[in-house]
Amino acid sequence: MLNGNRIAFIAMILCLLSASALTLPGGCKRKEEKKQEHKDEAKYIAFNTQGEWNPISLDGAPSPTGFFICVWTGSHMIVWGGSDGGGLYDPVSDYWEPMNSSEMPVIHSGTGVWAFDRFYIFGIGNSASYDPASHTWETLEDPLGIADKTKDQALLCDNAILLTYRPCNTQGFNACIYYPGNDSWTDVLIPRSNIGGYSILWTGSEVITWGGQYRSPPAINDIKSCDTGYISNLQTGEWRYTTNDGAPSARSGHSAIWTGSRMIIWGGYYYHAIKCGANEMDIVSYVLYDGGSYDPETDTWEPVSRWLAPGPMSGHFACWTGDAMIILGGNTGGIYYPDEDRWTITSSVNAPGGITAYNAVWTGEKVIVFGGTPETSGIFTP
Repeated sequence: MLNGNRIAFIAMILCLLSASALTLPGGCKRKEEKKQEHKDEAKYIAFNTQGEWNPISLDGAPSPTGFFICVWTGSHMIVWGGSDGGGLYDPVSDYWEPMNSSEMPVIHSGTGVWAFDRFYIFGIGNSASYDPASHTWETLEDPLGIADKTKDQALLCDNAILLTYRPCNTQGFNACIYYPGNDSWTDVLIPRSNIGGYSILWTGSEVITWGGQYRSPPAINDIKSCDTGYISNLQTGEWRYTTNDGAPSARSGHSAIWTGSRMIIWGGYYYHAIKCGANEMDIVSYVLYDGGSYDPETDTWEPVSRWLAPGPMSGHFACWTGDAMIILGGNTGGIYYPDEDRWTITSSVNAPGGITAYNAVWTGEKVIVFGGTPETSGIFTP
């Protein structure tokens, strides 16, 4: 039998155990609260998930090469895959049409742009244009002697195409302007990082370059990302710096889109490499998931919210829809509304993998992604 003291002792223990279950960390109530928090978070994320993915036909599509240049013509996506040729995809009929590869000049890597009803490809060795209406290729002349240069980016600027390349030519220029109307070329100097990884966009009157990697003299073995930006006037040749006050941190491989009044930078990676021996490099590198919004009229930066933003990514796809910025990289993404400084999450259901800045296009209504396989291709409707 239990005496009075033992009964009191057991009652006290039971009371303490009951209280701990209600109030102490790890207790039943705390676990229930955590479960409810997870449910609430899941509901919030589900509520803020936007868009849907659907597959595209790959019958007649170009074979996977690992390298593509994709442009939107206004009705078709052109996919060019180097020596393997390419194709034209019609999203309305879900149909592929092959490009004429018999007349295609030999072009190694490069960059491309759709302009004046033709697909222009600027590469090492040759540059050319393709007319999808007549299925004909035309090799471009090289009066500036830049055939052996690495072509970085081609940008449509009103009635001309701005092409950046590296290294500089013998006259110190690092870019040129091509006028398809009269098939003429002009040298131009565009201030920017001297290696690559920078962003470049056209505002309608000026060119903004920002970030990228540069090799800092006199220590030529010191390569690092920068946070420097430049605004260039192609007509006058004048340029000015963008302010660093409130700017995003140094980076390369980021995205930059133009809203009509502001440039929005997102993502990228920081890179710093110093040669510390005959065959050794000391490297610091990490991927970023932040950005900034720049107004060239006031020369000011504003931060971009990271709440519900996609995770760290670089080399990703970005576009402007008219009221929002879509970011897609790998198999994840987000949609940013700058007027509200708010993100929604793009749906991951049936999302393809391997999305980059080079294998996706914005049609004005949808994003088409082509990677050559069912797992790396699809169409996204926001």
